[in-house]
Amino acid sequence: MMRIQLCATFIQYYENRLKYIEGEMAKGENPFPHKFYVSMSIPEYIDKYASLSKGIMLKMNKYL
Repeated sequence: MMRIQLCATFIQYYENRLKYIEGEMAKGENPFPHKFYVSMSIPEYIDKYASLSKGIMLKMNKYL
C-alpha cells in the first residue's frame, strides 16, 4: 500500500512540474535559467584548460 502511495505522489509531482514548466513557457519565460555567471564560451574554456593534466588545478587571483 505504501509503495502505491509513493508512486502516486511521484506521478503527481511530475504532472505538477510539467504544468509549471508549460505555464512558464506559455508566458515566454525560461523555466531553466542559468543560476551562474558564464564568463567564457566552451571553445574558450577548452583552449584555456586543454593543456592541464588530470587532477591539476590552476591558482586563480581573481574572485567573482
